[in-house]
Amino acid sequence: MCASCRPRGRKATRIAASVAAAESLSQAKQLQDYPVIDLRQQTREIRTRICQETLAGGLIYISGGDLKHRNGSDVYYKFRPNSHFAYLTGVTEPGFACLLDPETQRFTLVAPKVPDDAAVWWGGLPSLDDLAEQAGADTCIYAQDLQKHIQQQYPDLPTLHVLDLDHPSQQQQLLDIPHFKQHQQQQIQQLEALQGLRSNPHCQFNTAFLENTLNRCRSYKTVAEIGCLLEASRGSAAGHKAMWAACRSGVREYQLEAAFVHAAAQHGLMHLGYPCIVGAGRNAAILHYERNNAVVGPDDLVLVDAGAEFRHYTADITRTFPASGRFTPQQRDIYNLVLSLQEHALSLIKPGV
Repeated sequence: MCASCRPRGRKATRIAASVAAAESLSQAKQLQDYPVIDLRQQTREIRTRICQETLAGGLIYISGGDLKHRNGSDVYYKFRPNSHFAYLTGVTEPGFACLLDPETQRFTLVAPKVPDDAAVWWGGLPSLDDLAEQAGADTCIYAQDLQKHIQQQYPDLPTLHVLDLDHPSQQQQLLDIPHFKQHQQQQIQQLEALQGLRSNPHCQFNTAFLENTLNRCRSYKTVAEIGCLLEASRGSAAGHKAMWAACRSGVREYQLEAAFVHAAAQHGLMHLGYPCIVGAGRNAAILHYERNNAVVGPDDLVLVDAGAEFRHYTADITRTFPASGRFTPQQRDIYNLVLSLQEHALSLIKPGV
């Protein structure tokens, strides 16, 4: 319902209470039908699907990535793991990788060997046994032992399935860059192990199957994954509502963005799924406007495209609202026209369409 058409007084209070009650019941049913389960169980179900879909034999290897240097000697971009790696393992720390045996479904977590003095800067890592327990892995090894582990456990390994970005031929040049060696110590441990495996003429690195298998499996969500998407949507919806409450003439777009980030974090969502788009007035017509630094005018419409992540599953919500809290007649007509088209489109969605 548009702002200028809302009832006032006691009737408005009763309607708001009814809407809140309906939303509460809907959320309760969602939590019952699509619960958020233990992360280890969630990723174990996913790995089972991947193993059942992988018919090419061999082992699967995926790296989660490492910290990316920004500037200075100790400033790095905030880390986010490779999405495929997070999908399979749920591990969010930099420098990790994993091995997965499709035949036995054995999951080996590959951890970086962190120097003792690095613990002063970033904090140390738990023991290998504790890391395996936390991730639900069958075992955990250090990256520097990766080559030896594969040679001992899989002496006749014919194929190592990797993503393009993990293929040694793509990574060789990185090992020769002094800047990379200085700032990507954890990733170097993995690269050197892969280079050693590459020297084995009986083991082939294959990029033909893994990416397609992962994409195919990720396009169909488990019940637990839907639960993650709903949790991300609930926290992101709270962020959008916080922006509506904070919006007034004279605020900056980035202040509205800050209201979203704060509310999402209060809901337990620490990361955004993508940069926020907060466009007031003419900025709302720029498809991927990310400056977010303009002042909101009294008669502006504000378009916000913002979503936060839960377990690397992101919401993606776009809403438009009047800065004054009330649509002008022309704004209301356009808003309701777009809304009716959207509702019609949603009504046509069903399996098989």
